[in-house]
Amino acid sequence: MNKETRKIAQACFIGGVLFTVAAFFLTPMFWWLGTLAGIAGGYLGYEFRAVLRAVSKAWQAAKAEMGDIFPKVIQAIVRFLRRPHPFGYLSFFITIGMSYLLVVSGFIIAPLEKQSLGFMSGYIFGCIIFFILIWLLFLQLLWLIVLLSIQGEFYLEAPDKIIGADGQLEDKAIPLTYGNGAYYLVKGLELIVLFSVWKAWKYLFIGIKWAGTFAGRFLKHLFIFIHSNERVLCAIDGTLGGIAAFLWLAPSAETLTAKAAVAIFGGLLGAGFGVINYELVSKRWLKLVPQN
Repeated sequence: MNKETRKIAQACFIGGVLFTVAAFFLTPMFWWLGTLAGIAGGYLGYEFRAVLRAVSKAWQAAKAEMGDIFPKVIQAIVRFLRRPHPFGYLSFFITIGMSYLLVVSGFIIAPLEKQSLGFMSGYIFGCIIFFILIWLLFLQLLWLIVLLSIQGEFYLEAPDKIIGADGQLEDKAIPLTYGNGAYYLVKGLELIVLFSVWKAWKYLFIGIKWAGTFAGRFLKHLFIFIHSNERVLCAIDGTLGGIAAFLWLAPSAETLTAKAAVAIFGGLLGAGFGVINYELVSKRWLKLVPQN
């Protein structure tokens, strides 16, 4: 067995094993999704070092296409994290403590017992939204406590109230009156509602869209750099070997040892399919590969 045939056998073995393992995890209804693992294992398993070398090149190419938005996003996040957030952090830890008490009391965990997967996912998502709302409400409460505890006058950055004629923020003292107290109470609640209903989802959507675009361009360049007929062969034959072994032997594999044996057999069967396809079909029959 020459070097090229050995590399194909190894990649097909990886594809067959990964398909079988994934199929066992996803059985009985979604075992067929293991084909994704098998195809990825066989395709990337062939000359894996070349894949690792191509990752950096694809990353740089995707960054070049996206422009300078990536460093700008990182810089914006760093600038935000460097600012002091005393009320934000304090309210966050208060909310963590409150959530812990709710979990210990069974208020959060109890409804999850003996429920369907769809109910559990929706319930967990609702708990996350509840956590964020409670965090924001505690943040507003802390601001109000500070506001009401100050005697006389207080300093507060409120661009809509203290912007000067030249458009710059002015460091002015704002008197603590009933009108100002009511104004900032309503303003804070308005910001909470606006953030919860619109801004949080807006920036989440923008982030997901940007990340998806970057990931798509990265995968496109990676595919261009590494694609070859040999990889396609390994992806298909390795997965076919895993499918054959799983459909044939999985019904009788009840123990972990038996399932491991089926996975290894699926890898060996995939390797056999790959070698036969490469040596007999591609090289000798179709003449797609020059013989040494």
